Amino acid sequence: MISGYMGKVLKVDLSNKKVEIEELKKETLKKYIGGSGLGTKYLYELTGNDTDPLGEENVLIFMTGPLTGTKAFSSDRFQVITKSPLTNIFGEANCGGQWGSALKRSGYDGIVISGKAENPVYISIDNSEVKILDADELWGLDVFETDEKLKAGTAKDTEVACIGPAGENLVRYASISTVGVHARVAARSGCGAVMGSKNLKAIVVSGNQSVEINDPKGLDKFYTENVRDLGKDAVSKFLRDIGTFGALESLVEIGNTPVKNWTEIRLLTICLISYVCAQYS
Repeated sequence: MISGYMGKVLKVDLSNKKVEIEELKKETLKKYIGGSGLGTKYLYELTGNDTDPLGEENVLIFMTGPLTGTKAFSSDRFQVITKSPLTNIFGEANCGGQWGSALKRSGYDGIVISGKAENPVYISIDNSEVKILDADELWGLDVFETDEKLKAGTAKDTEVACIGPAGENLVRYASISTVGVHARVAARSGCGAVMGSKNLKAIVVSGNQSVEINDPKGLDKFYTENVRDLGKDAVSKFLRDIGTFGALESLVEIGNTPVKNWTEIRLLTICLISYVCAQYS
């Protein structure tokens, strides 16, 4: 197996309560390089133009990249790929926190979820043990309450990705939340609505496996020389304390907000784009 990968994707069919493990080929990993690339491959193969984003034939894909679960700076991320109920085309959302690394430690590079459960459920993954469990008591709770209840009495490194009432009620811009009250969120494309359409409340992951690194000494050296001080600057502290939302006011001022899918941005942004393009033309 290629370093940086666990070499397996978990495939969960909620309609039939069936769980399978797909072994990833080296050729596939070299061509698509994990994360959005590998997730897009699955979406292309498993859906089509006629796929209803909120129908059970749509798939919800959680995928990590080769650096997830390593000490590489800002690599503890995962992607959610699906056919978007908001746009009816390809949808992708990126999320930080620790859920992506927890998934890798459980032994999987990603999860492909299909079908629809008859009643609310959540998926529990603890290394090789995968269960589809009843979530009736969780349905209706917000993401903070859900995270707290699912983590109670579990392993210390357990992480939860879940939806709240917006996802349950198929709000087309609903998100998927992780890290409880600290809220790291896969917020684009309405992936939370797709999760709700499958009666899937949460995915709970934990594990103790490690990611194989091709040159661990080289990574340690690079980290020591280049990365360890990056998180000490003022911008990093600002983002830790306030999050991306803290930059919203300044982004609005320069027109850098994706209003109506970037079709309505301020003149200043257009001028800035024109200026940058002129410098490199």
